[in-house]
Amino acid sequence: MVREKSIDTPVVIVGAGPVGLALAGDLGWRGIPCIVIEKTNGAILQARQDLVGIRTMEFCRRWGIVKDVERSPYPRDYPQDNIYVAGNLVNGWEIGRYKAPSMDQERPPEQSPQKRERCPQNMFDPILQKFVLASKNTKILYNHRFCSLENLSNGIRINAEDTKQKGK
Repeated sequence: MVREKSIDTPVVIVGAGPVGLALAGDLGWRGIPCIVIEKTNGAILQARQDLVGIRTMEFCRRWGIVKDVERSPYPRDYPQDNIYVAGNLVNGWEIGRYKAPSMDQERPPEQSPQKRERCPQNMFDPILQKFVLASKNTKILYNHRFCSLENLSNGIRINAEDTKQKGK
C-alpha cells in the first residue's frame, strides 16, 4: 500500500549533502520555507569533502555557526602539510612537500575575516543539519527518494518514495 501525503512548500531541494543542507539552511535563515529530500538516512560512510573553504566559512559566519565548525573534533594542532610520494608511503620516496600550518596556527588571508577549516563532511553535515532544523521553516525528509516532477497549472508536484516504507 502506497501512502501519499501532500506538503505545500515553495522550495524543494533534492539531496542533503553539504550543498543541499547549506541551501536549506540559508533559505530557512531568510524565512523561506523549504523541504530537503534525501534518499539516505544522512549517515556519512565515506566523506567526499574534507575542507570547508574560506567563502563557505564566510557563509558560516553570517549564519552564526563558525564556532561549531571550529569546534569540530578534527585535531586543530595537526600540521596540514601535503606530501607527494612516489611508490607507497611505507617504502616510497618523497617527491615534494607543501608545508601548511595547523588549523590553530593558520591565519585568515587579508581578503577575508575567515580562514579555511579542516572539517570533513562526516563532521560538517551534522553541523549544517542542526542549522537547517533550527528553523521552523525547513524540514528534511531522510530515506526519501525523488521519483518525478509534474508541472501543474498552479505549481509543481514532486513525487518521492519513502524508502523505509518500500521494504515493508
